[in-house]
Amino acid sequence: MSQSALIAETSFLLGDVTRLARMRFDADVASDGLSGASWRALGLLVREDGQTQAALARGLAVSRVAVGEMIDRLERDGWVIRRADAADRRAWRIYLTPSAWERMPALRRRAQEFQARCFAGMDETTIAQLKSTLETLHARLSAMETAPAHDLEEDPC
Repeated sequence: MSQSALIAETSFLLGDVTRLARMRFDADVASDGLSGASWRALGLLVREDGQTQAALARGLAVSRVAVGEMIDRLERDGWVIRRADAADRRAWRIYLTPSAWERMPALRRRAQEFQARCFAGMDETTIAQLKSTLETLHARLSAMETAPAHDLEEDPC
């Protein structure tokens, strides 16, 4: 197999693994009334509570409208509260509720159990090599200039 074909197959496989992992994890957290995207929003808030809706939208790579609807559901279900931004009357800041903070350790354990199932049977060296390779790809992709889609000669992934 040529290097070009190997890269193409690996790129498709990487996308498929990511899609499958999200689908399976979404199914795992559905019993808590969460989607995978809302679970990831909660994770972003654990890292930095009080983000604006716009910052959450960027972090999740979704539209502001989509994140607004997600925040509506999370607020209705008692996960988050919105507070007006003191510095910008047009913006809302999103905070985890005390109840959400109490539930986070259990959700974190579920995520760790899911990850353990995904990586079962792989030794530490294999996982470290995979992590290193993904870090290299991440750095390269982060450093790339964004080209308009019509300028791409072929689908990169």
